[in-house]
Amino acid sequence: MSYYYLYMIKFETGQFYIGSRKSKVPASEDIKYWGSPGKINEPLWELEKEKHILFESTDISYKELTDKEKIFIREGWKKFGKVKCINKNIGGNIDPQATAIIKSVEFKVRDPNGKIHTAKGIYPFAKKHGLNGANLWEVVRGRYDSYKGWTNIDVDPSTILTHSEKFLKMRDEGRGMWSKESKRKSKQSLIEQFAVEYHVVSPEEKEYKGKNARAFMREHGLSGPFLQLLSGKVDHHKGWIRYGHPLTYELEMDKRGAFKPKSPSFELRGPDGKIYKGNSRIAFARKHGIPVNTVNSVLNGHVGNSYGWTLPTPKHNKMWDNLMIKIKSPQGKIYEVENRKEFCEEYGFNYGSFLKLTQKIGKGSRKSYKGWTRVDDTQ
Repeated sequence: MSYYYLYMIKFETGQFYIGSRKSKVPASEDIKYWGSPGKINEPLWELEKEKHILFESTDISYKELTDKEKIFIREGWKKFGKVKCINKNIGGNIDPQATAIIKSVEFKVRDPNGKIHTAKGIYPFAKKHGLNGANLWEVVRGRYDSYKGWTNIDVDPSTILTHSEKFLKMRDEGRGMWSKESKRKSKQSLIEQFAVEYHVVSPEEKEYKGKNARAFMREHGLSGPFLQLLSGKVDHHKGWIRYGHPLTYELEMDKRGAFKPKSPSFELRGPDGKIYKGNSRIAFARKHGIPVNTVNSVLNGHVGNSYGWTLPTPKHNKMWDNLMIKIKSPQGKIYEVENRKEFCEEYGFNYGSFLKLTQKIGKGSRKSYKGWTRVDDTQ
């Protein structure tokens, strides 16, 4: 399905442009399209502007749409003033009176070589010299400083600035897109489009809600993990929590008076088969006399069993679902090992070397250790 609509672009200068559009999506979703400015009007499109939908239909031909466009341009003349309309063919295509004037007006223009031409009839003269009649007419009536090097005789060519020079001048003078108001609007527009919303509670139990999370972070001295708090990756940051997500444990402070970071509560099954709970992984490891990497590796799912510690319920469809392994002694006897650490202590094995034996693939794996070999499922 095709969508046909008319739109108006209004610029901060008060000028406006009315155009027609055939789109694959409704006008409300066609937000990236802002009309076709043409080279002469390109500087205008760099200014602050607004897009308004004037008409939309799926049951109309493109010719009918362009005919309706002329009607809306006439209405735009009445409402905003004809001089503020920048449509390329505003004169010749729509206004019969303007067409008559252009055909009969006597004018003088200066060509790129400095020669002054006196003529009658804009469009015949423009066609003769390979120019666009509408653009030449804009030069004649003083709306354009120059067009392809042609200028009005009242304009000193040496004073005409190029597009780049105009932009640099506007930048240095703080006008147009470089004005304080324009910058403010651009910043506000970016905030509305990309700002992260927040709804949090401070350590003093005061509620805050807003849209610009980064500005809020600067105001309250918060850092990057605050965004992780908002996305739910951490449950608190410097004592701040998400609204409606209270902590299930009490925060502790370090020697500097800052809140210690804590992981969410977790559970692990110990070598004795009992389930142990914890909040701080470091404190848990210290309490049970195991490396903190053991706690992290099991909780993060990197290994299924470390020093006999496992998840309370092994994860489904993972290589550590079947924690039991089979190994064969030098005498050919097969043993089923559930707890690697206890097995090593019983037979006097080096735990690290034994793990490399039970590791089937990857860097560091080995096929035998002290005559003991791994029994694969295919054996």
